[in-house]
Amino acid sequence: MSERKSTRSQEKAETYGKKLAKRTVFISHIATATSCTMILDAMINSYGAKDELRPFWDKLIGIALPAKSFWNMYINKFFL
Repeated sequence: MSERKSTRSQEKAETYGKKLAKRTVFISHIATATSCTMILDAMINSYGAKDELRPFWDKLIGIALPAKSFWNMYINKFFL
C-alpha cells in the first residue's frame, strides 16, 4: 500500500514539476519580448526588428493571459 502511495506521489510531483517548468519558460519568453520591445522603442532605427517582434507578441498573447496583460499595459503603444 505504501509503495502505491509513493508511486502516486512521485507522479504528482513530476506532473507539477513539468507544469511549473512550462510556466517558467513561458514567463521567460514574455520577459524577453518585453525587453526587446523596450530596447527597440529607445532605438532610432529598428532595422526591421519591430516587424519581426509583432508576430512573436501575437503568438504569446494567444497562448496566455499574462502576455495579454503586458501587451495592454505597455507594449501595444509601441506598435500603434
